Amino acid sequence: MRLGRLMGVPVRINPVTIPMAALALMADEGARLGVMAGSVLLHELMHIGAARLMRVRVMELELMPVGGAARMESMWMLRPGQIAAVALAGPLFNLMAVLTAAALCWWGLLPPLWTALLIEQNAVILAFNLLPALPLDGGRALCGLLSRRMPPAAVVRYGIGIGRVLALLLAGLSVYGMMKGRLNITLPVASVFFLMSAGRERSQAEGAALESLTSRMLEMEEERVLPVKWLAAYEDTPAHELAAHLSPRRMHLIAVYDAQMNLTGVASEAELLRKLLTDDPEKTALKRLNVKKKVF
Repeated sequence: MRLGRLMGVPVRINPVTIPMAALALMADEGARLGVMAGSVLLHELMHIGAARLMRVRVMELELMPVGGAARMESMWMLRPGQIAAVALAGPLFNLMAVLTAAALCWWGLLPPLWTALLIEQNAVILAFNLLPALPLDGGRALCGLLSRRMPPAAVVRYGIGIGRVLALLLAGLSVYGMMKGRLNITLPVASVFFLMSAGRERSQAEGAALESLTSRMLEMEEERVLPVKWLAAYEDTPAHELAAHLSPRRMHLIAVYDAQMNLTGVASEAELLRKLLTDDPEKTALKRLNVKKKVF
């Protein structure tokens, strides 16, 4: 459901959020709901501000029962440190909110009730978002840092795996709570949130290697010099499998071998990119690339 625009970004509310908000109001939790909603909104605005500093376009802001999500275009075009900076901008706001609330209470400028609510809600948002799983901020920061040593598609799959483990743990805690006669609706909703997000993150992972590869031209223009990394593969290896091993901020040369482990030649990263962009990635094998018989 579209709500309008904020800072030029379309804002949408997840349909599940409305009944959960109604339940909170019926349980006389309106104050806690208001503090949480305001904290989540400002948390996401910090992400949007950081993304704009990095010149990343924010496509949409979605408000969900367990928080919010600022969907950005071409996150993998950023450097690893920039990815981490955009991801951690939101939790940084929540940390500052906790410290500010405590300071205002200390100076007698904020009533203890509101201080407790602000600290409680922002601490929960901070702790939850720092979990090292996608699509949470901690998971994005971890993927950004790991992408220095691993290809983007691999680190995204790693983050998705942690998210699935957390989904199972939350589902188990939900079942345990129901057996004890205590139902926390947030736990199953968060579990479903992790599972549903996996598909979206996986689709991003499939294009992450290509996106990183496409950005190599920009990196070359900026850096002028990049280190070279060698890869070795059989000539019948699908090109999309090889693309998953490409690393950011590296130029690649591919040593192509036949079934008898004879070196048939060397393919360039640019040639791999051209084939992936023009042919069916699933059917393009390395032997279809323009392999140069002479290396030097």
